[in-house]
Amino acid sequence: QLMECDFEKESDTSSAIALRQLGPLSVELSFNIKDKESGIFRHLAGIGTTPGGFQVVYLHSLGHHEHVIYDVNLPHGTTLYATVISENNAGLKSYYKSSLVLDHTPPEISELAFNISSTEDSGSVMLTTTWSAEDMESGMNKCKIQIGM
Repeated sequence: QLMECDFEKESDTSSAIALRQLGPLSVELSFNIKDKESGIFRHLAGIGTTPGGFQVVYLHSLGHHEHVIYDVNLPHGTTLYATVISENNAGLKSYYKSSLVLDHTPPEISELAFNISSTEDSGSVMLTTTWSAEDMESGMNKCKIQIGM
């Protein structure tokens, strides 16, 4: 599932942070949390296999960084829960949470068809390709095809 943060949120915990799987063994945690009154002192982040837990990545300081990639070596279907704690310069803290289910299976591609046509006038050849693809577990971000010899 593709998630992007391009907004400023101070208390909407449902969309202030994004946890995204980059590959079978890595996830990205990104957020854009601001405090207009006193500014952000630091962000703390951690990841667990239970809500609010830190079994995978212990809670640690990110300073002012709002993007981090973690290596995770966990089985297919494991639910990860990310927690970000943002502390402002007045010492007040806000808690943000996000989760995802690890997906180690590729999308299913079906109905693959090729059509080659040529034009005698210009000598050009056109290749048309169609296919269907779906991923019932985590959805699809994009699907690309590569043709070569």
